[in-house]
Amino acid sequence: MKIYKSKYRLNEILLCAVICIAIPDSLFAQDSTIYNNIVPYDSIKVGEHKSGYQDLVTIGGSKSVNADLVSDDEYKSAWLDTDLAKEVFRGYYKFKRHLKDEYNLAIGMDYMFLNQYASFSYSDRQAASGIFRIFGTWVAFNIPNDMQGSLIIKVENRHLIGSGTPPRQLGYDAGSALSTASFKVFNWGITNFYWKQLFFGEQIGIVIGQMDPGDWVDLFPLLDSFRYYLNEAYFNSPAMALPNQGLGVAVQGFITDQFYLKAGLHDANGEPNKLGGYNFNSFFKTREYFTWIEAGWSPQFKPSTPQSIHLTYWHQDAREDAGKTESWGWCFSASTIIDANWYPFIRIDMSNGNAALMRKLVMLGTAINVSGHDYFGVGFNWGGPVDESKRDQYGIELFYSFQITQHLNVTPDIQLTINPSFNNEKDIVGVYSVVRIRYAM
Repeated sequence: MKIYKSKYRLNEILLCAVICIAIPDSLFAQDSTIYNNIVPYDSIKVGEHKSGYQDLVTIGGSKSVNADLVSDDEYKSAWLDTDLAKEVFRGYYKFKRHLKDEYNLAIGMDYMFLNQYASFSYSDRQAASGIFRIFGTWVAFNIPNDMQGSLIIKVENRHLIGSGTPPRQLGYDAGSALSTASFKVFNWGITNFYWKQLFFGEQIGIVIGQMDPGDWVDLFPLLDSFRYYLNEAYFNSPAMALPNQGLGVAVQGFITDQFYLKAGLHDANGEPNKLGGYNFNSFFKTREYFTWIEAGWSPQFKPSTPQSIHLTYWHQDAREDAGKTESWGWCFSASTIIDANWYPFIRIDMSNGNAALMRKLVMLGTAINVSGHDYFGVGFNWGGPVDESKRDQYGIELFYSFQITQHLNVTPDIQLTINPSFNNEKDIVGVYSVVRIRYAM
């Protein structure tokens, strides 16, 4: 087994974490008028919110900024839950509640670590990387049941740990047509910096600016590779030419209480780590776009809820420098919830042109709420790459998400690729994620 020594300096990450954890409780005394109407953090119950973020409006997917803020702020049923932990973090969550109540500002941060091993690879068989993110939303104005305007921001550092390949590349190096993880490397980048405008409550929403298109198009509840499935079949739509984070605009609106329409236009060449004028020049001068339109049904007035059905059409312009032809395709997705604990889904995608990874892909599976905030998931996928001379491949993925503490989630994961499309030497390749950790605050 080849072991790598980390060469990456995490000074900035550790500094941010220490500053937040070390905020003393004395800054926000128990008798402060700011907290007269607040349940003390040390007596909060499962399902309640530590910083009052339950009122944040979420119209994007489960990995959008507001979705992360709301989820991370919920007090969870954890394996280890001590009075000492409550005491240590009491001041931090009071500080966050103060920012929200006084300045309409909600903030969060997390750190993810992933270490994967492959049973076969044409290069490295081990891959490890980390992701540090700090994100927030500022509600500039809010007229209840009428209009709300917010600024959303997320800054990320995605870095290699050791000298091997990043997990994003490991599946490809094993001959699979799909990546086995979204953990890639781009150092520092601004992945979200956009304005969100709501009209008539949440009936109509518009977002414009630097964004991740995957937060808005072809959503389903388990679309979050930091908590659930790792394989690209589930964390993206591989038969859709989904671009990187860049400038774009997306609009969604409910035409009835249960039926909605969404559409978007995004820079097909976006790069979150190229600051300055690159993304503006690419959007306004190069003018190669990814566009989509989606129609769907959701009984809960949100496209990303567990119960939804939608059909998405997408189109990407030819990308001259990238050597991609004009491409288009369709994506169908259906998900529901059974007995409040089972979250089954089925997704069927197809594409034309060479811009997407896959020309066809079928995915189905379910997550099961085993107990508290622990989830077991199983998924199956079948598809063929854009290169029709390569064989179809099949995939199986299993994961178990352990909520160890209020902040720490550990999710071991097993993936098997059968008949990998670009590997004629092996009929089965396994990728094992012994350690996938997310620490969120």
